[in-house]
Amino acid sequence: LFNSRSIRFFSSLVAILAPFLALKIIELESLLSFLVGSVLLGGTLVSQFLGHWYLNVVGLPLSELRRSLKIVSAFVGIKVGEFLMLSSSSIAQKLQGSWGNLNGIVEALSTTSFWIVASRAVIGIITPALFYWMAFDVLRQRNTQSATGILYATSVLVLFGESISLFIFI
Repeated sequence: LFNSRSIRFFSSLVAILAPFLALKIIELESLLSFLVGSVLLGGTLVSQFLGHWYLNVVGLPLSELRRSLKIVSAFVGIKVGEFLMLSSSSIAQKLQGSWGNLNGIVEALSTTSFWIVASRAVIGIITPALFYWMAFDVLRQRNTQSATGILYATSVLVLFGESISLFIFI
């Protein structure tokens, strides 16, 4: 489970990020969001490059591309949980006391921050999740060219979503 490479990786990560947490420059939620988003974006780009490599070398087994898609899909699931956890508390604060008042609900849903968070969910989480599912489906038919195109579009969506996420946290 813990080999020397993983220990070095995690100790380096702690050494880099500990000052930010100690000085309260970054909150824990922002840090976790940043780390999961980084793995999501990096994993999407690696999957895209790996899919492109399948176009250049004929006959490679598809297991590695499927494995990378599974890992990235797992991080999309983590991102969904993180998004639901962070946005549910924010929405509850905005809607507090306005459940009986229809104007209060409409006012809370018509704010700019609501639409920024909604675009974050649609552009950066929901659509990439659908695109990963499409890439899995296309790989079942052994069509790496289509999977690479889908992953290219997914990388742009994840990049936009993470940019919106940085805007929200900063």
